[in-house]
Parts: sequence; structure tokens; C-alpha cells
Amino acid sequence: MIHVLHKNNNSRQPSMKRSSRMTMRRRTRGGDGTPDDEQELEDEGRSTTTTQIGKKSKSPIIENNYTKRKDEKTEKWYASCNHCKKEFSLGTSGGYGSLKRHLQSAHFVEYAKIDKDNGKQTQISRFANSQPFGNFSYDDKKHLTGMSHLIVEENLPYIFSESLALRDYAQGTLNPQFRNYSRKTIKKEVIRQYNLEKEKLQIFFAYFDGRVSICSDIWEDTYHHLYYLGLTAHYIDDWNMHKHVLAFREFNDRHTADNIYILIERILIEYNLIDKVFTVGFDNASNNTAAIPRLRELCGASTLMGRFFHQRCACHILNLCVQDGLAALGNALEVVKAELN
Repeated sequence: MIHVLHKNNNSRQPSMKRSSRMTMRRRTRGGDGTPDDEQELEDEGRSTTTTQIGKKSKSPIIENNYTKRKDEKTEKWYASCNHCKKEFSLGTSGGYGSLKRHLQSAHFVEYAKIDKDNGKQTQISRFANSQPFGNFSYDDKKHLTGMSHLIVEENLPYIFSESLALRDYAQGTLNPQFRNYSRKTIKKEVIRQYNLEKEKLQIFFAYFDGRVSICSDIWEDTYHHLYYLGLTAHYIDDWNMHKHVLAFREFNDRHTADNIYILIERILIEYNLIDKVFTVGFDNASNNTAAIPRLRELCGASTLMGRFFHQRCACHILNLCVQDGLAALGNALEVVKAELN
């Protein structure tokens, strides 16, 4: 019985004839505490191979993107990023996990050039961006919203979304699932986005406890013979200057002080700004100046007794000065023009 057990025990021992050479690997931890480098232990002679700090690293991450130096006083090694000059302390095991993560997060374009399979520099992927895409999935709603933003920000016509050239370009180089939208669909989306942003601004100003300065002016569309009144808001929040276009309304009524006041009052009520107006910026037109007393009363301007509530447009004043100066020159200006021609 004892003999049988002894025999079975021997049968469980691993065979040493599988290979004349066995390589064992164990993970070591880098200077940042993450498993990075590998040490090789060979059966034959029990020799060890490690990456020494003083020697040039075989990793392309170190070779191509970092410069290593040794502090002679502390005898510690450091790696300085070639792109942003940020410096990292290297541990005794020579690990570079933190260096790799720094490239991946701060310099993804450079990181994308490193082939993960063989560690060699390769051509950058055409899809490389400021951050990894991960598992990308096409979202039709995001596509529609992004297209509407593009058209508004670049001042493009709605029909741009129907462009066949745009479709061919996007499907051929960006995403084969790309599809065109009709101009009516884009128009609806633009209006929807406008209403969403307007609602956000209304809620923000309702709880805003600061002061807001507004500016207003009137434009003429000479082609269609239409007039528009624009109103912008300017304020400081957390020591940052902000500005918003509150309205750009068609204004075909007579441009009297009363009509200007009524339209501005309506806009201020929409955005909960009646009691938050600090100053009003107008040009020097007489109808604008005549509307100021009513606006001052509406907004309850009490700062410095409302003496600086009306801020006259400096550009308009400068333009008036130049016009008066040119008029004073008289015929002298025509003589100069004739000589130049």
C-alpha cells in the first residue's frame, strides 16, 4: 500500500524533459506602483536580465518621446517629456507606466504613432483625435444636432445639409452611415436648439444676483427694406466676462422713443432682467436718447443716481468727429484725392 502511494506521488511531478530551457516571467512594478517591466529568469545558469536605469531603454515610448537624465546629487533618474517638458521620477525598476499614461492622455497624437503590437513608430491613424474614440457608435440625433450647430456657426444656408458633395465626402472618409437631412429638418432643429438655449438663459438670469449691461442698435436690410433691433447682454460672472445676444427682432414700426422702449421692455421681461440692468449702451440718435428716461425708471437705476445709466457708443461718437473733420476740410480733400488718382 505504501509502495503504491509512493508511486502515485512520483507520477504527479512535472516532467523536466518538455524543454531543455525554461523561461519564467514575473511582473515587476514601476516607479508609479503599476506592473510594467518584465524580468526574465533562465533555468540555465539562473542568470537574470533586467532593464537598468542607466542604460538606454528599449521602449519607443522612452526613446522617442522622453529625455532621461540622472541627478548627480541624489543619483535618481528622471524622464522629461519632449512635448510639454513635464518631468517624471523613475523608480529603481525602470518602469514607464506613468510615462505611457501621460502620452495617452496629454499627447494622444504622438501616442497613436506607437504600434502597440511591435512597439515601432508607424503612421498615425486617420481617426486619431484629442482622445481615444473607444467603441464608437453612430448616433443620428447627435448627427442632426451637430449639423445644425455647424450651419449656424458658419453662417451656412439650410440647403447645405442636402449637398451631395458633403454626403460623398462624409460617407467616403468619415462614416459610411452618414446621411443628408432636408433643409426643413435642419430649420426645425435650429429653432428647437434656439428655444432650448433661450430657456437655459432665462432660468440663469432668473437666479442671477449680479448686474447686467445691455446694448441695443437698429439695422436696416436694404435689400428687403426691413429693419431689425438687436439687444445684447454683458456681465461678469466669477471674474469672467460673458456676452449673449438676447434678441434680433424685426422692427418695422416707426422708430420713435416709445416704440424702442416698448420692444426693449418686452425683451427684458422675457429674460427676467428688469431689476438687474446696470447700464444701457445706445448710439447718439435722438430717439434712443429720448427712450433713456423711461428705461431708467423701468429698471430702477439707483447706482450713482442713474447718472451713468446711459452709455453712449464710443464708435458712434468717433464717427461723428471724423465726419465733422472731413466737412471742415472742404475742397482740400478733393484736391488730395485728385493728386492720388
